[in-house]
Amino acid sequence: MLKHLDKIVDKGMLEEFKTFPNQGILWGIIEQQKTGKIFELPSNAILVMENCPDPFVFIAGDLTDEDVTEVVSLVGGLEFPMLYCQAKYHPLFLNHGWNFHLRSSLTLQKPIQIISPNPKLEIKPIKSIELFKQCTWYKERSELYGSDENFLRYGIGYALCKGSSVVSEAYASSGGGYAEIGVITSPDHRNKGYAALIVSHLINECEKSQIIPEWSCNVDNRASLSTGLKMGFEIDSYYTLLVPDCGNVVCKNLVNWLKNNDYPM
Repeated sequence: MLKHLDKIVDKGMLEEFKTFPNQGILWGIIEQQKTGKIFELPSNAILVMENCPDPFVFIAGDLTDEDVTEVVSLVGGLEFPMLYCQAKYHPLFLNHGWNFHLRSSLTLQKPIQIISPNPKLEIKPIKSIELFKQCTWYKERSELYGSDENFLRYGIGYALCKGSSVVSEAYASSGGGYAEIGVITSPDHRNKGYAALIVSHLINECEKSQIIPEWSCNVDNRASLSTGLKMGFEIDSYYTLLVPDCGNVVCKNLVNWLKNNDYPM
């Protein structure tokens, strides 16, 4: 059975979490628990998970097959859970039909400041319910924080407005001195440099607060990668998540290779 925790007291687990990707997202949950929950698994491993249909899921500690069964049950009804744990436990998830999901991690090297030449564009902090409800990611962010009120109180977001319309928006999931940046531009206003403009502003706000901006994306998300590189981020690593994906040939081949080479399953 999973046990809900109010906080993590095991210092070893906390140190292990510091080695994980997506530090802003992870520590935002650990420190505030406004955007996710913390659970203890049967073996005393710790699971941290976002409040959304496609959550990041982080697990620290030693895992057993019983733990994995509990995790699979926990995320079974979700749209696209993406799980990070020590690589030696990947075979336990592969045996449950899960597969690999690759992402790029980028570090900010030299921020690029972008100033809009268009006086009709205005950047506003998302701190009113009226502005929040105009945003493309209104539903997603409200669900992530548990309510509109929680987002307006604890969330970090900025909207790029053209007149009364929101054309692009950027958010930061912040914790542990890091901020994972996400950006979305209205489909009717893409390829106009709006994403770079709003991200540049958010990076500047992070630096004012001495928070380190982070950027990550799926390896095939060329639009996100291009925006990150344009803003002064550089790829520093790639990392593997696990996702529920039955029937994948690569996954089956890897499971067979692990078995045939006496890898612990």
